[in-house]
Order: sequence, then C-alpha cells, then structure tokens
Amino acid sequence: MKVHSIPWHRLWMLFAQAVAIGAGLLVAWRAFGPAAPQSPQSAPAARREVVTVHETSGSSASLASALLGRRDAGYRAAARKAAASVVTVYSRSAPKRRGRRAQDSLSLGSGVIVAAKGYILTNDHVVDGANEFAVTLPSGKVVDAKLLGRDPETDLAVLKVEATDLQPITFADADSVQVGDIVLAVGDPFEVGQTVTHGIVSATGRNRLGINTFENFIQTDAPINPGNSGGALVDIDGNLVGINSAIYSESGGFQGIGFAIPVSLARKVMDQIITHGRVDRGWLGVSASDVGIGDAWCIRRRRDQEDRARQPGREGRPARGRYRRRAQRQAHCRCHRAHQRDGDAGAGQPGRIQGDPPGRDHGPGG
Repeated sequence: MKVHSIPWHRLWMLFAQAVAIGAGLLVAWRAFGPAAPQSPQSAPAARREVVTVHETSGSSASLASALLGRRDAGYRAAARKAAASVVTVYSRSAPKRRGRRAQDSLSLGSGVIVAAKGYILTNDHVVDGANEFAVTLPSGKVVDAKLLGRDPETDLAVLKVEATDLQPITFADADSVQVGDIVLAVGDPFEVGQTVTHGIVSATGRNRLGINTFENFIQTDAPINPGNSGGALVDIDGNLVGINSAIYSESGGFQGIGFAIPVSLARKVMDQIITHGRVDRGWLGVSASDVGIGDAWCIRRRRDQEDRARQPGREGRPARGRYRRRAQRQAHCRCHRAHQRDGDAGAGQPGRIQGDPPGRDHGPGG
C-alpha cells in the first residue's frame, strides 16, 4: 500500500483560513451580538468624573445653609454697617437783625461719613442758607461742623468735623446698581432717631425732573421722609449706592417714589469740593434746537449769497435787484428767528432745556 504525504504548505494554508474565519465570527459577534453588562470597576473614566462632580454636595449644602442663615438674619449686618456711618445734621440760620420777633431757623437732615478725617457728605438743601452747623454722630456725641463747600447744581455739600473713631462708609461699584436690587435707606426722619427702611431700585438714570441742573437719579420705593435728605442708600452688603435727595409727592408724604444721587456723581463732586472748595465745570456756548422749514430756507439762501459774494469782481459791491431782495429776506429770517419763543414752530419743544446756563430754574419736567 502506497502512502501519500500532504505537503506542509497546504496544512499552513488550511490553518490560516481557519484563523481568519474565527476572527471574522468573533468581530461579527462583538458588533451585532448582545452586549455584556459592565461592572462598576470597568466603567469609563469620563463617567466616573461626572459622578464625582455630582457628589460635591457638601459645599452646596453649606452654601444653602449660609443663604438660609442670611435670610433668617434679614438685613441686620447691612443695616449695622451703614448705620455706623450715617449722622444727623443740624443747620441753623441766625437772623441778621435781632428783635422781639426774630427767631433762629433750625433745619434737620442726614449725612454720610465718607472719610475718617471727618468729611461728611450731605445735600445742599440741608445746609442752604445756614451759617451754623452741628452733627450728631452715631455714638450720640454732638460736635460742631464746618461747611467746606456746596454745589447747588447737584444738590450736594461737604461738611468737616473734628472727631476721632469715625467709621467711613464703603462706596459700592457705580455700575453694580441694577433695577430690582434690594436697597436700604438710612437717615433720621422727623428727628425720631436713626431709622432704616428698605425697598428696591425702581429705575436708574432718572433725569429731566426739574430738581437739579445735573440729574442722574436712582429711583427707589424705599420710604424716604423729611429728615432723610443727605442720608445713605445702601445695598444688602451695606455699601453706599446713593445719597437720598428728594421724593415725588402730591400730599407732602412719601408715596413710593424717592430719588437718590448715585455714587458715581456724588464722588466726583465730593472730591472737587474737598480739594478746591467748589466744583468747576466747562460749558459749551452752543444752543441746540429743531430746524424748521423756514430755518432751512434761510440757511440755504445765506449759503448761496455767500457763494456769490466770493465770485471775482463782486467784492464790496452792493446787492442789487434780486440779490438785494434775498438779503432783505435773509434779514427778515434772522429777525423772525430771534423773536421766536419756546413752543413756536421751529423753536424746539416746549419745556425742553436748550443750553441754559447753570443755576437756571427749569421748572417741572425741564
């Protein structure tokens, strides 16, 4: 019997084919077969990071506790911080002539300690017309005060007292005040003693109210009453955001609309008063108004006349014929424009401020 041997190369080919078929079946099973459940130890690293982030509940719990404690405490810390920097301002106007009916005029207001050196910021109308000043400090001590300077255009003034252990207030960021923020008004209304009321910021940038020449008020519904003028309007951290200045009222009492001078304006005025004793401002001698049809016609005719006057051979020659008539119409336009009043056609809107000099009383809405 003759035995035939199988060549080695054929056996190697059969083995390679078997391995390839097995690998293909394994790949197909992994791709299309049921997935095996993963153990927690075999979870991807990214999954473990997400779980770790959600497990940081310890700091969240402490933050919630802090917020809850702050809510329970109310605005106690802010009121205590601000109250330590708010004073009561007394101003007296002694009569020039002494007589039986001559009496001293005593006014009451509030002020804010802005520097440990004894500088106190208040309203100008609190000290207006007075020649003697006194301040009741938060400690209850009464000291004399000196008027450093005043600025009626913004209704601000600065007093100076000689005292120690004064706690100046902290100024808030001028851009941090937003509508809806909770604020506290601190002052001495009706001389009942230092009082704290609270509300929200109702609006910012209020102007054209006819109160001051320069207006950029913070409107608030925090109750402000007579005696609060010059007091502090602070945020929930006790930082100064404004100086209480005025209220809108038809009855004389508070009706939910109060106005405070923002710290952005108060600080600029305060720095100039402390440095120079006054506020210096630049004025541009320009008055703006609406241009009507008659004004436009006059401007056009004037320009045409000036262009013709520049032509060669016309220097110094009198206007004749239609040029003389145009010159007469131009003069009539100038006279007509000069005699127009506020509210007439082309003279601007009624009640609008048109480059008035400082100190002019514009009236309501002006």
